[in-house]
Amino acid sequence: MPFFKQRPKTAQQKAQQLTTRMFIRLACCAYIVFYVIIPMLRPPIEEDTMNPSVRIGVAIAFIVAVVVIGIITVREIVVSWKAGRFKASAYTDDPEA
Repeated sequence: MPFFKQRPKTAQQKAQQLTTRMFIRLACCAYIVFYVIIPMLRPPIEEDTMNPSVRIGVAIAFIVAVVVIGIITVREIVVSWKAGRFKASAYTDDPEA
């Protein structure tokens, strides 16, 4: 039993949801880059106890994750754009279609 009631979505809502998902993914990648990776690569503060090799390893893991998510998102944007999925006309309200 779902936590919330499933409501049928209109074609416009489906197109907007796809657009929102893409921009949220890209915004999350940008947030990780500017607020996690860049501060980790800056010279450490004197009272910072994190080992430099651990710091670099964690930064590399974040960089790989951001690159993979970014590539997947950009690829999905290009494919969706070519298929016209950002337009409401790409979705039909008829459940039999």
